[in-house]
Parts: sequence; structure tokens; C-alpha cells
Amino acid sequence: CTISRNNATNNNWGGISLSSSSNCTIVENNVTESYYGIHLVDSTDCIVTGNSVSKRNSGYSIVVYRSYDNLIHHNNFINHFIYAYGKSNNIWDNGLEGNHWDEYGGVDADQDGVGDTSYALDTNNKDNYPLMGTFYDFAVSSEEETYHITATSNSTISNFGVVHDDKSIKMITFNVTGLNNTMGFCRVMIPNSLMNGNYTVLVDGSPVFHRILPCSNSTISYLYFTYFHTEHEVVIIPESPCALILLLTIIGTSIIAATRKYRTAR
Repeated sequence: CTISRNNATNNNWGGISLSSSSNCTIVENNVTESYYGIHLVDSTDCIVTGNSVSKRNSGYSIVVYRSYDNLIHHNNFINHFIYAYGKSNNIWDNGLEGNHWDEYGGVDADQDGVGDTSYALDTNNKDNYPLMGTFYDFAVSSEEETYHITATSNSTISNFGVVHDDKSIKMITFNVTGLNNTMGFCRVMIPNSLMNGNYTVLVDGSPVFHRILPCSNSTISYLYFTYFHTEHEVVIIPESPCALILLLTIIGTSIIAATRKYRTAR
């Protein structure tokens, strides 16, 4: 079975529960104010990914009981308490990225958006790659195929969009907001089949330094960059003449529109 894209809220028991189940997928659900956010009992080989569990009353974000070999990653556990018992043994990361735990107290000295130390749930369960910010997953379409651009950030990301032609993505845009004058970061994963090449990252129209992380490969690229929080517009483009022309055209159009609005106002 697949349990996908539901909102579960204000439940006295579990928001989403599986019992004696195998090979199930729990993906992209939003669970709030439930005693058990996600509950796995006697379940194996399930995938739990892309879910957000938050605002618990007095219960648990996720409970696993006598459950084994479940893959649990890319979830956001906010105001969480985890209960893994009954000799459960599960996988809490995909080898590169795990989950976002808001109470994780580790540091990110190498600045890649992933904690430098693991997050231990108990002796049998740990997240080896806890995320330092909220995980986002954006689905985009190109040539009748659906791809995913993901981001991990300590900012709130909104207004995500892309500019593309028939063959590839030419520009990624989104807004970031956070507590003023604090340091913000983004770790962005881009499929190379959508947008391949050396990238330019602009924050409010100005280039900022970014790194291509070592975990990148021929299939995907991971970008990491930082900024001081206010509200910003982020634009990511490949370094190619066509992309630069497109960017200059958009910026020029925006300036002309703003100038006309100003003259009209006067």
C-alpha cells in the first residue's frame, strides 16, 4: 500500500499507523497534534519519507515497535519525541541524508547542511546523517517526466518555481526568510538531467559564493550556499550564454516595469 499526501490532525491516537505490514510506503504526509504521529507495529521493509510531523501534545512523533528494516529518511520531526522499542532495528538515512530533528544538538563544522555527528534514538537505531534544517521536496516536469529538486535549509522556503524550455530547466527561483541578521543556509539537490553545468547562485540579484558538495556525482549535484537572513529571492542558473541572456532579459523587464510603475505613481 501507499499512504501519500494526506493531512492528519487532532487525532487522539495515531495520525498514520501500520500494523503487521510490509513493503508499504508512507510519503509526503503532514501530521499535526496527534498522540502518535507515525506508528509502525510488527512492520518490515516499509519506506517512510518526505513526511512532516509536528506540534505534538503529549505523545510521540514516531513510534516503531517490533519493526525491522524500515527505511525512514527525509522526514521533518518538529517538537518530537521518538520511541523505538521491542528490539526494533531500522534504517534512518539513505547513506547521504537522514531526517531533520529539531532537537538535534550537533554542529555542521564542514558546512554541508548535514550534522557532523549521528543522532542516536537508542542502541539499535540512529540517524547517521541528521539534517541541519527543514527538508523540502519540489516536483518539476520536463519532457513529460517528473523530477525532484530537494532542499535542506534553516530558512522558510516559499514561491518555488522554475523557468524551462522543452529540453531542460534554465532557472530555479524561490524565496527564503528567517530571523533577521542570523546566518541562513541552503543545501540544494538538482538532477543533472534537468540542469547540468557550472552554476551561478544569485541572492537578490547578486552572485554569492557556493560549493558543489563532494557527494555530487554524474546524476545529481548538491549546491551549498549561505546568506544573512532577511527575506531574499534566490535564483540558480547554469553558467551558459543562453541562461545569462534569459536572466538579463528577466531582470531588465523587472526594472522597466518598476520604472513605469514609479513614473505612473508620480
